[in-house]
Amino acid sequence: MDSNHTDLARKATVFAQAGEWSHVIDVLEPIPEEDLTFTEAVTLGRAYVSTINQASMDYGPVLEYVLRILGRFTSEGANNVEWNYLMGKVLLELDRPEESLPYLSVAVAEDPRYGDAADLYQLAQQQVADNLDNALMEPLSLRRVVDLLSDMGFDYSVAADSVMVRTEDGIVVLAVEGPDNSLLAMSAVWLTNPDFSQRGRILELCNQWNATKTWPQTFVTRDQDGTVTVHTKMMVSARFALTRGQLWDAMHIMIQSTEDFFDALALEFSL
Repeated sequence: MDSNHTDLARKATVFAQAGEWSHVIDVLEPIPEEDLTFTEAVTLGRAYVSTINQASMDYGPVLEYVLRILGRFTSEGANNVEWNYLMGKVLLELDRPEESLPYLSVAVAEDPRYGDAADLYQLAQQQVADNLDNALMEPLSLRRVVDLLSDMGFDYSVAADSVMVRTEDGIVVLAVEGPDNSLLAMSAVWLTNPDFSQRGRILELCNQWNATKTWPQTFVTRDQDGTVTVHTKMMVSARFALTRGQLWDAMHIMIQSTEDFFDALALEFSL
């Protein structure tokens, strides 16, 4: 990063802290897209989103530009609340509610009180429901779960009534249950078995997570031989069927949030 770029970034930070979003745009917009850092792209995205509806103009091209600059940072933004919020909000503004749901769901899962993320998430769900024909509402089935896991790029193994996904830190099991196959039961275990002496601290971390996160629920068990196991679980009712987007949303929340929790445990215990 050259000195001029560094100076522009510094000015943008000052303007952003003051909420002077039009100045942020003036400073960062001249920087070529490929030269923007993750922080600069998020700041510029926030600036544009904050000025929507403040002027009479077609914001479609601007929002597409925001999607483009943010979309370059899928790895850096995967667990970032603001990045997911901005991606979801922009897609919703572009009338693409089904695409916005996975991003808004991550933002809400990471911080249920983040701005109007929860309201936007509900709005996106409602718009998806309003836009979809009844024919697109399909009963829950293990086949649908497997198809979505394939689309998500996960490796998995299928049993009679469940499918198992191996992630970096754990194993997630997704099962279709209930008398009419209307319940998606998702559970996971951390592949690391901590020492019994660490159980108290892990319980604290589980309680902190459950108090601040909506999904999934976290808890600890101990076997008769003293083995400590960390679990997550999430249940989704599909009594009245689910759209593809709704099923994708639920599975994405479970798998991604579980990985976030297991990563936090590994960091806590330097594993």
